[in-house]
Amino acid sequence: MTHHLTRRHRGGFTLIEMLVVMGALSVCLFLGTTLIVTTFKADRVGLVATNRVGERLELARQFRDDVSRAEAAPDQIGDAKAGPTCLILRLPDKTAVVYRWADDKLERTTRLDDQETKQLLPSGTAGTQVAFVRPKDAPGVVTLRVTVTKERGPAVASDVTAALGGNLR
Repeated sequence: MTHHLTRRHRGGFTLIEMLVVMGALSVCLFLGTTLIVTTFKADRVGLVATNRVGERLELARQFRDDVSRAEAAPDQIGDAKAGPTCLILRLPDKTAVVYRWADDKLERTTRLDDQETKQLLPSGTAGTQVAFVRPKDAPGVVTLRVTVTKERGPAVASDVTAALGGNLR
């Protein structure tokens, strides 16, 4: 009686097949992780940009509101002297509003008699400069210029211009 040795084929995967599948899954996991990390970074950049725009809008709103309510922009009130880094506004009720750019901070001070209220306004990130422009040919117009100098590329300037007394003149 002869016994034939027959090879039985078992169901399953070979070691090579398992390694190929594991390698393919590793590549997919790496690509997915990279995509998620990149998405979070892009979201963070978008959030920072949105916050910066919101801060600029709030600053522009406050500036326009103060200038439109002002009846004059005197050259000096008390120790404050108007110039490129200082703007003085006098409101009809004799309140003085002083914008001052110093030490990379924009400060808004309201003065009425002996009372003084200071408020730090959002001005941007490092490399930001603020200047006030009062053109000689347009005495009732005041411009707030915010210039951001970037590490790469040219400086970007944003102007907010308002007229003293707003639409009343």
